[in-house]
Order: sequence, then structure tokens, then C-alpha cells
Amino acid sequence: MPLYQVTNRITKDAYEVEAPFAQDACERLGWMIGDCHVKLLKESPFSRLTARPQGVEAGDGNVQNR
Repeated sequence: MPLYQVTNRITKDAYEVEAPFAQDACERLGWMIGDCHVKLLKESPFSRLTARPQGVEAGDGNVQNR
């Protein structure tokens, strides 16, 4: 499960929360998503930010998605 650092924009309180989504991390603290700044600290196997869409390079050098 992803690990988020959640900071309240008003009080500046910050916590680390494990949650499937950023909004869930805020709600677990009793805060609305609009009141939070959320930073992803640890990715889960299903949230690979470095993954790129796979494609096939065409003869003209352009990448076409499969």
C-alpha cells in the first residue's frame, strides 16, 4: 500500500499515512482533500510512477502505442 506524507495546509500538522489513494489518506486523518498537501513517499507495486507506456518505434522514429 502506498505511504503518503499528509500536511494540513492550515495547521501545518504533518503525518505519514498508508492508504490506497491520497484522498483516503486525508480522510483517515479527518481532513478534506482540499485542506491537505499530499506527497507520495513510498510506491506500492500498483503505483509505479516511473513506468512508461510501452510502444513500438515506427520507421520514422515516432513511438506508437500498442
